[in-house]
Amino acid sequence: MPTPVGSMRCCELCDAQSTAWRDAVLGPGTVRIAIEAASGFGWGRYVGSQGGFVGMDGFGASAPYETLYEHFGITSAAVIAAARARLALARSMIERKSYEEALGVLEPLHASADSIPVCGALATVYLALDRVEDAGKVLDPLLAKGGGSPILALPAARLELRRGHDDKAEAYLQRALKMSPTKGPILYELGRIYERRGETSKALDCYRRALEDIYGP
Repeated sequence: MPTPVGSMRCCELCDAQSTAWRDAVLGPGTVRIAIEAASGFGWGRYVGSQGGFVGMDGFGASAPYETLYEHFGITSAAVIAAARARLALARSMIERKSYEEALGVLEPLHASADSIPVCGALATVYLALDRVEDAGKVLDPLLAKGGGSPILALPAARLELRRGHDDKAEAYLQRALKMSPTKGPILYELGRIYERRGETSKALDCYRRALEDIYGP
């Protein structure tokens, strides 16, 4: 997940700059994670409501800095986990069909780092909100590069279905079926395609297999 990194030398100097300058440095509409070997007090105004903090929650410990950083969790793994936690939060919102809430998390993530999991989740939300053009803006550049990730295959298929391109959608779904361990939603979408074509036996077989994958035989 490619991420810009900055150093806050002095909060007072940062606060004294213009809004345009701060936006250019901090990136409006992005997910920001502050990292400091101290408490998180004061960082909220820089990271915003969708941001995170990796630092200390206590004082008085004495040891080499490597030991202290490990003890307090000031590590690269903790920073990655903080970013992934926001993606996991968005996915839970999608499962609850809280799409507008999910957008509030995913759009800043997408602006911060154009990763495949974020793109797949964001496109899924756009499609659920009938924002087909926005979903295309997210997915089309990745698909044009040959993005064959199973994470993208299902939203890509749903995008092509909305565009009326059943053959393209079927190709994405067949690819996803080979790569994804979770096959129920893929089989359901395939069944819809076959049903529209009048291939009833194929559609019923896909629906049956989808139910078995989700609920068991």
